[in-house]
Amino acid sequence: MQREVVPAEGRWRNLIGIRLLFFTLAVLAVLALLVLFFPSATVVLTPETRMQSLTISASASPKAAAVELNGSLPSQLAFTVIEQSKTAQVTGSVITPNTPAAGLARFRNLSIGTMKIPSGTVIRTTGSTPVRFTTTADAVMPAGVAGTVDVPVQALEPGASGNLPADSLIAIEGDLGTSLAVTNPSPTTGGSDHRAPIQTAGDRTHLHGALVSAILDQCKTSLPQSLGQGDIFFPDTLAVGKVLSETYFPADGQTGATLSLTMSLKCEGQYARAADVNSLANLAMNTHLPAGFEAA
Repeated sequence: MQREVVPAEGRWRNLIGIRLLFFTLAVLAVLALLVLFFPSATVVLTPETRMQSLTISASASPKAAAVELNGSLPSQLAFTVIEQSKTAQVTGSVITPNTPAAGLARFRNLSIGTMKIPSGTVIRTTGSTPVRFTTTADAVMPAGVAGTVDVPVQALEPGASGNLPADSLIAIEGDLGTSLAVTNPSPTTGGSDHRAPIQTAGDRTHLHGALVSAILDQCKTSLPQSLGQGDIFFPDTLAVGKVLSETYFPADGQTGATLSLTMSLKCEGQYARAADVNSLANLAMNTHLPAGFEAA
């Protein structure tokens, strides 16, 4: 009767493994309910930020080896080569020969024979700086002592210095000088000079200085453009590194209304690299960071 009222349990319910399985499932179900109903939140922390600003004094020098906290920066040397030309009016003048003088020379025979006087025979004045003339036509001296013949002559050098008074041309160059005598019975005329513009030492100096100044002005623009982004150029350090070539036209001593100069010049100047400037800024600003802050 008892077995009929209380039926016997199934054998699987008494297996330990089955019991553990159902126990575990029950625990997990309870935990799942706790997760669903347990309160939760997301916390966002925003750190305080401040903008840092600082003014420092800095100086760059080629003697500085590295960036220092006291504001010392190493400077670098940049250079470029520029060629330019410039022309200016000259201020000097000089007297230059223009046309040669001409006249008539009278030869006198010192011998008894006939003698040829070829064109190109040179006669001259006496003294330390003789004026020389040359015959411009062939002539024949008649026989007999004191025979004469007149021959046209012209100064070998142009200029008013060939305008001589009568009886100035009294010497004959060459072998004919022992057989003939000569003179000019009338003055020689027609020699002229003219005033020509010419450069002076001051013109060259002024032109040189003006061209160097013009090249440096161009360097002041082109040198910074050759540097890297952020590099700082110091215009007051701009200077002439070396004059590579300079040519004047016309040459010294030659006449001309203008003077031209072509110059190739190496100009140089100092600059600070952007990396060094930024490094100095970081050193200084990190030193002045407020307590508890870090540089971002």
